[in-house]
Amino acid sequence: MVASTLKIKGLWKVEDCGAKRSFVCKKNVDSQIVVPPTTVSPKTFHKAGNDSYKLMAQKMRWDEARRQCQADDADLASILNPVVQAFITLHISTNKEPVWIGLNSNVTGGRFKWVDNWLLSYTNWGKNEPKNNGCVYIDVDHTWKTTQCSNTYHSVCKSSTDLAPTEPPQLPGICPESKKQRSWIPFRGHCYSFLSSVVHNWAHASVECLKMGASLASIQDPVEGAFIHKNLELLQDEAKSFWIGLYKSHDDEWMWIDNSVIDYTNWKTGMPNSDSCVNIDSDSGKWSTISCSRYRSYICKTPKVIPPTAKPQFVVQTVKEASSHGSAGITVAIVLIVIAIIGLATFLLFRKRIWLPMPTLGESTFDNKLYFNNPNRGSLDTKGLVVNIEQNEQA
Repeated sequence: MVASTLKIKGLWKVEDCGAKRSFVCKKNVDSQIVVPPTTVSPKTFHKAGNDSYKLMAQKMRWDEARRQCQADDADLASILNPVVQAFITLHISTNKEPVWIGLNSNVTGGRFKWVDNWLLSYTNWGKNEPKNNGCVYIDVDHTWKTTQCSNTYHSVCKSSTDLAPTEPPQLPGICPESKKQRSWIPFRGHCYSFLSSVVHNWAHASVECLKMGASLASIQDPVEGAFIHKNLELLQDEAKSFWIGLYKSHDDEWMWIDNSVIDYTNWKTGMPNSDSCVNIDSDSGKWSTISCSRYRSYICKTPKVIPPTAKPQFVVQTVKEASSHGSAGITVAIVLIVIAIIGLATFLLFRKRIWLPMPTLGESTFDNKLYFNNPNRGSLDTKGLVVNIEQNEQA
């Protein structure tokens, strides 16, 4: 699409006058105004979003090109998405020369990584790429290719205010439960199963991994490669090679079956060839292409499972203790309330007895007004009553 656009760039076309298009205005310059000379450098940066890019049309080695970019407070360009790829392609197409970019495996620990510390999130590898060579350039067909860093090419510099995020720490978690001959070995954020006692073709091996909730293993960097090689050395008496998840698509593009970005390779000398599937040698850890119909042992890989966070036991005990203490407090409060009620009732009853008028001897406690107000009633002989009571008791 970019090439076709370049071919028609600047040509005139007759269209309907009612069509809506952008436009260009022209104004005559006032002869009284002095026009200052242009100060735009032919090597100026071209802005795209938050970044600026500059083409260096001088052939240099990769390290020389990087130092030249750094002298301009920039670095060799990182290409993080298709938009940037198209923008750079547009600016380098007229030169028809390969250009260095900031992708390298020599200065990033054997893993293809942008020199400004961005991880690979977008790639545009050419056919049978990447190889083990350390430096990457954009070829005239606009794809990325690896080569010796001592070659001399043009280069693209990038100046940006965006900072690359730091790599996240390795995730915790647990591996699936081992069953029969399928055991899992944890490493960083994943678990690995080395199936050395069974052999399948590449397609069948990938299906068997899927049944285990995994996929044929991808290898992202030299550290992961060393871990896998260490385990393969222990199994090389059982199997000389193992399938991994790298394969060539119908578009002749190398891909990981788990859709990981290819930012690391470890090809055996003379590889890759025209075959579409990849196995790893047990003795060397190197990768080789081979027919997908061949039978090999295989390596499955799955992310660790992060279990739900368990509550600390001391928290539960604290809650229980707090609960028991709360129940005891409620019981004590109820007892105190009951005691208070009983005490109050006793106090009121005692107070009533103190203030109640007590009848004196000789007075009647019979409160019938008809009886006490009767003028005809005689005096009460209390002495006679006492005598009668005593006689009755003696009888």
